Amino acid sequence: MKHRPPPKKSCVKSDDWKELYLAALYESDKIKLAKRIARAQIAIETERKKLFISMHDIRDITHERQVLDNASFCLQALASCMAVSPAALVPKAMQIRVA
Repeated sequence: MKHRPPPKKSCVKSDDWKELYLAALYESDKIKLAKRIARAQIAIETERKKLFISMHDIRDITHERQVLDNASFCLQALASCMAVSPAALVPKAMQIRVA
């Protein structure tokens, strides 16, 4: 019997943000959409902070950071297209500042 190599680990350490992100992407109820987007954005920002705290070498987290950034930008685009304002639901301390 051949041994299979272990599955590749996800580029991002926690899957919690992914579940919330996908739930927001597939939400069809516009009333629930803003809350789902807000929750996903908070989870993504939390994951970013974990990466920053645990980083030993900036090169180690570049790809993970890019994945999180892309997910966040997609959520912002979704909110814009659907004319919802999840920023109103996100605590100010957790909001992403775009310079």
